[in-house]
Amino acid sequence: MDRKQFIKDFLNYLDNLKPDFKIKEWHFIRKTNEAIGSVGGGWDGNEFPGYLFKNNENEYILRPLINNEKTYIIIDSLKSHSQVANYNIKAKNFNLIGNDITLKDLYVMTAHKKQKALVVKNAMLESGGSVDDIIFKYTIGEDMSLVVDSLLIWASRREKAKKIIKINIKQKKTKNIIMDRFKKILEHKYQIILQGPPGTGKTYTAKDIADYMIFGSVNTNKREQIENLENSGQFELIQFHPAYTYEDFVRGITAKNNDGQIEYITENKTIGTFSDKANKNYLSSKKNITEFTKEFKVEELVLDFADKIQEKLDNNEECRITDSVSITSVEEDAFRYGGEWKVKDRRMKFTDLIKAELNGVNSRKKMKVVPDISGLAKQHASYFFKVLTIFQDEYKDQLSKISEDPIPTPKLKNYILVIDEINRANLPAVLGELIYALEYRDENVKSMYGIDGDASIIIPKNLYIIGTMNTADRSVGRIDYAIRRRFAFENLLPNKEIIETDKGKEYFDKVEELFSNDNLSPDYKNSKVDIQIGHSYFMGSEGNLPLKMEYEVIPILKEYLKDGIFKESVREKIEQLKKQIEL
Repeated sequence: MDRKQFIKDFLNYLDNLKPDFKIKEWHFIRKTNEAIGSVGGGWDGNEFPGYLFKNNENEYILRPLINNEKTYIIIDSLKSHSQVANYNIKAKNFNLIGNDITLKDLYVMTAHKKQKALVVKNAMLESGGSVDDIIFKYTIGEDMSLVVDSLLIWASRREKAKKIIKINIKQKKTKNIIMDRFKKILEHKYQIILQGPPGTGKTYTAKDIADYMIFGSVNTNKREQIENLENSGQFELIQFHPAYTYEDFVRGITAKNNDGQIEYITENKTIGTFSDKANKNYLSSKKNITEFTKEFKVEELVLDFADKIQEKLDNNEECRITDSVSITSVEEDAFRYGGEWKVKDRRMKFTDLIKAELNGVNSRKKMKVVPDISGLAKQHASYFFKVLTIFQDEYKDQLSKISEDPIPTPKLKNYILVIDEINRANLPAVLGELIYALEYRDENVKSMYGIDGDASIIIPKNLYIIGTMNTADRSVGRIDYAIRRRFAFENLLPNKEIIETDKGKEYFDKVEELFSNDNLSPDYKNSKVDIQIGHSYFMGSEGNLPLKMEYEVIPILKEYLKDGIFKESVREKIEQLKKQIEL
């Protein structure tokens, strides 16, 4: 049986149906010349009549047809006055093996614009469709009622999917408008705090903003979103707490075990390390192609040189700088060198050697005047210059061809640091001198701790900070004016419209009633926007809502009562609300 014969047999089956004939939940109503979506597709209802089926929710016109040797199954919806399916039956989606016929969905759909198959398939799954893309399976000779039922069920799923796609397109446009606004604020102010009561999606929104700033769009698959952000190298998320310090966030001294010897090393912490990464990209993006090519290749050669030194040390070979001083170990970003002096081995940063090579250093004297070189490199210029000379001799041929095969300058990237619960820490103490650096980007600020003789910290213009703040938590420190004026503040408030289910909206309304001024203690009157429980607690499936209410919402309400936010009279109302929850 070919495709044309199948359609002929299907038409013959439909022609023989009697009005009100029932196929599972579907009632056959009549043969009809109506052609809603089909007219736009070039089908004439008089030439190609359809067959009207109805259930409790939908009315569909099923229209199999043969036109110019092509075979189609068209399904129109009377309820939405649109075409929900237009299957051009061909080898790609029609399969005959023995007596078994299968028709597959190729997931082509038009909703505003032609949608990609993956978008349609995801919407179909969201609408309750099967992971399988088979519309129906039919064995030749069997009753064709199975084909009718399968086609109409699939049509209802496609109709739901079409609505989902339209909603998603609208939401995406709205989301992009919102994200564009946040982007403009960040590009102007560099740091923003999203503030609001619990459950208003502050951290969720912060990740969306980061996604938009880094990739130019917001991924609706949140698991995939966080994976992409974490793998980008341009995103960091940390959470502040009352014990958080400057030494945790900016720069501090860390005790490390070095071959049984305890060393106290000054290290960059979260923002120090992240700022260095962002600043490297910022400076590289400003270089011309010749400058960047030289810097990139010299850095690669220095790292290769470090690997060779490590191999020698692994083989117990000495790597002498002078008769009395040797390289003793290789770290991620520096050589360790020492000799007969009693102090611990010193660090020779790779970046100092790279800067020296790029600045054409050919003497100890010139080593001391290299721009932005570390204090230790100036102090121990003789040792640094000697290692540079060994490097230059080792890579003489490569250095002579350093400008060949130019490498494109990297694009300027955005780096996003999200600080969750930013107000839970003592911000003036945690930020220290960074309060100045937040406002005056690209300027050197002196830290209380120096690394290899360099105490400077720079926050570049491509590093943006997004903080979140729970306005209901008044037990933590308040943000003082000096810090407040360096951040833009945006309110994220409870929004009932975001809640998808009727039960969720019902619970939201019941909880919202508790936050009237009549129920709030005098200190919290007119503070509803700061303390009302947000929409995220009422989202998700209706089946999980009772658990959310009992184990998440009710405990918060009781804490509010305990903390004096509610009047004592609200205790009874909370208990009544608890009894109304359908577990």
